[in-house]
Amino acid sequence: MLRTCKGWMNGEGVTTNVGLLDQRFALEWVQKYVHLLGGDPNRVTILGESAGAGSVEAHVTAYGGKRRPSPFQRAIAQSPYILPTNPLPNSEVNAVLKFGNVSSLSDLRDMPSPDLQRLNTLLVADSQPFGTFTFGIVPDNDYVPDLPGRLLQQGRFDHELSILTGHDKDEGSRFIQSTVVANESSYAAYLKTLITPLATNDSALNYITQVLYPPIFDGSQGYTTQAERNNLTIADAIFVCNTRFLTQADFCPQTYAYQCSAPPGLHAADLPYTFYDFGSVPGVNTTIAETMQGYFTRFAETGQPNAPALPAFVGASGTRMVQELGNDGIRSILDEGGIRQLSERCRYWQEVPYLAMP
Repeated sequence: MLRTCKGWMNGEGVTTNVGLLDQRFALEWVQKYVHLLGGDPNRVTILGESAGAGSVEAHVTAYGGKRRPSPFQRAIAQSPYILPTNPLPNSEVNAVLKFGNVSSLSDLRDMPSPDLQRLNTLLVADSQPFGTFTFGIVPDNDYVPDLPGRLLQQGRFDHELSILTGHDKDEGSRFIQSTVVANESSYAAYLKTLITPLATNDSALNYITQVLYPPIFDGSQGYTTQAERNNLTIADAIFVCNTRFLTQADFCPQTYAYQCSAPPGLHAADLPYTFYDFGSVPGVNTTIAETMQGYFTRFAETGQPNAPALPAFVGASGTRMVQELGNDGIRSILDEGGIRQLSERCRYWQEVPYLAMP
């Protein structure tokens, strides 16, 4: 779920997206040799959660779709984490060197791996406000020619892939502290720290804070408090809309999407269900766990999640429908409970008009 400076740092003197290239190398190895282990290179499924799901989305859009077929046929992206921005030039390199108290990348390369891992953890955890500094996918004019959302919108991806994606009910609250972001001014300040181009683009900041997520707390916008407004903004910008970018893209096979609403419904709360190992597990609804695993394994087998013993899973292509997995039932619902502004908000986060085109 967490990307590290060792594989994802961007800036002068480092290779951008080297973590993605390592993953691609592994997938190409599978294509060449999995038959020797009894596997089928034509039935490869990749799966990722959070930052891992962001990597999945980047592999789906690799090279802008110019090098097809992909070294996999199916992809499961759970709560894909991709910030709708690019880091400032050399900001990541400078931050790592300063925080690590070293003077050069050569010093950093000589650092023992455990120390480098500790540095990465402390650097991300120390960001103020929390969550405003992280490493991620950066357009590199090669493997990642643009942000994956824009590539999906432009049709620059492998259209033959089968896609299953999803998110948790409350993706935002783990990433934004309501005690820190408590009013209009701190809300705007947080967004400028998280999405750095907004610090110098008053027009875009005003559109986000006054039009997309206005300070109207009567429930018509999907929130009734500042804390709920914070959570929804972050959920949309970083997670939920990334799932919609996949379901709204024109893949040839039907796409599928889910929402895990089982308590607590926070980001990554679906992981105990994904990796459920049977028996009684505290806090895990076994019906949901067995159903989710049934959907996933059926999808890996056939490219679609439906099976006679499972609740019908309605496709999401071109719609706002998701399969809700909740304690009160498993059924098809409108994404985010039918918030009418979702499509407009996701369109903005996909187009990211405050970023220059590559």
